[in-house]
Amino acid sequence: MQPEPDAAVSDTRFVDAPPGVLQLIPAPAALGTVSPLSAVFRGRSRDVCVAVADFKASLEEWVAEHPEEYTGLALLGELNVRIGLNGAARDLLYRASLLKPPSWEAYQRTSLLLRRAEAELAHEFIRTPGAPPPRWLRRAASALVEQIRGAFARVRIPRPAAWA
Repeated sequence: MQPEPDAAVSDTRFVDAPPGVLQLIPAPAALGTVSPLSAVFRGRSRDVCVAVADFKASLEEWVAEHPEEYTGLALLGELNVRIGLNGAARDLLYRASLLKPPSWEAYQRTSLLLRRAEAELAHEFIRTPGAPPPRWLRRAASALVEQIRGAFARVRIPRPAAWA
């Protein structure tokens, strides 16, 4: 005889993932044991890279077709946080947090991921492509080059007259 599940556990449901994504996510053995992204990030490095790229592409298509769908926004936001695209993750997770979540736990998870993306984004250095390095770095590099030139100038050995 099996014990009856707790009421709080039985109310927790997995939200269906977008079509085209389900083949990448193995079915969990028990309720709440494996999150979908944890299943994708297992295996050999090469296989994980391919799986993540496929998963991201299918989620981006899903979000493009269904921009007001909570699950797709939250999954794509989480994936972006995990691979380091914190700016895009913050935008997606913020959009998801404005929508009605399927459960309180889902909202809490999205909120936690949003805070994590914002914290990591605060520590990132975003350099505009084509912009020169900061002035303090250029000055420090110039001073270092001058010191090296000065050291070589002092070490020069005078040439004998026969070499001239």
